[in-house]
Amino acid sequence: MIIKPTPFNIVPIVFMIWAFWAYDKSKDLFGLGRLYLVGFTFLTVTIIILDYFAQKRYHKYGKIVFIELVLLAGIFLIYSYTQRTKNLILAEGFNKTYVTIVYGVNSANKLPVVLPNWHAKIPIPLSGILLTTTDFETDLPHTKMLTSKGEELNSDATNLSFIKFINEEMEVNGEVYKYRSWMVAQTTNFTYSSDDIAKYKEDLRTSLTNLITEN
Repeated sequence: MIIKPTPFNIVPIVFMIWAFWAYDKSKDLFGLGRLYLVGFTFLTVTIIILDYFAQKRYHKYGKIVFIELVLLAGIFLIYSYTQRTKNLILAEGFNKTYVTIVYGVNSANKLPVVLPNWHAKIPIPLSGILLTTTDFETDLPHTKMLTSKGEELNSDATNLSFIKFINEEMEVNGEVYKYRSWMVAQTTNFTYSSDDIAKYKEDLRTSLTNLITEN
């Protein structure tokens, strides 16, 4: 039996070659190193075996290619959906310690989402506080942060780093707003105390009251 080229025996091999190249380049593939290589190898062999038996049992080549393309498209869409990411772009000259997004503010704008990869570029003002009408629960699950020059925080591109700070809610002018916040600093060793959190909440309440009144 002659094995014909199909999506299930081409795409996995291409990804396998890429995985070895990426590992050889950085030795840290997605932070998991050799574990990812083992996973990629197992997955590649499994898919090729499935494709072999599919070609052996079903002789309609065009139908096999079509089904495999549909399956790969479905896998790609599911994976892309799980990787939905908001890219927070810090304003030029940004020097605040915190970045905060406040949700459910009716007079504000909705956070953008760009299909098909469900990524969004979201400018963060110099104040560090962004108001949006988007619901807290429907926000994109992953977060990246970049400087105005496109340098990604938590990378070698800049000495700036960020971590998730607190996700809570706050009552302002009789309305309850949920918010997410991150801490930004020129360090990778973040430390903060309960006093820091209390001071942050106090300052946020003041700023939020003024921003909502102005908005």
